[in-house]
Amino acid sequence: RMNASFLANQLIAEGKREKGLQVLDKVYKNISEKSYPYGYDYSGYLLASTFYRAGEIQKGAEITRKILSSSEKNLLWIASLSDNSRMAMGDGAAQHYSILQSLAQSAFEAKDTVTTNAIVTKVKTLFEGNAKLREYWKPVRERTAEANRHRLTMNSDSEIEL
Repeated sequence: RMNASFLANQLIAEGKREKGLQVLDKVYKNISEKSYPYGYDYSGYLLASTFYRAGEIQKGAEITRKILSSSEKNLLWIASLSDNSRMAMGDGAAQHYSILQSLAQSAFEAKDTVTTNAIVTKVKTLFEGNAKLREYWKPVRERTAEANRHRLTMNSDSEIEL
């Protein structure tokens, strides 16, 4: 998925949108979600964001919904762990947050407000509505926000902040 996304992005940048979409569609159809689920690494994010970039909003949104669902399940599982185990899973939680933040940005830039709002609402519900995640998450969120402050602001017409 990652290599296909990189190749498709390059083809699209060269003005070969249809060839880029052929690459994306082939990977999307032939690497099943059952054999390689969405949401555990950046490959799904790259595929979704490349579909968005190519103007294929429906496919980008479909993959994004799958990643959002998977991330929610994983984050709720992390919240259910003991304090020590939950802290040990910090990198996993941070990765889910980073992927969701990036997907929200891709959806927003593609003018997919439904998916953007779904991500923002889910992230806020998960991290503000769950005391265990909220308590643990505050320092991670602050570091993430600081690192991304230059590109994610509420005051911009082209960017959002989670």
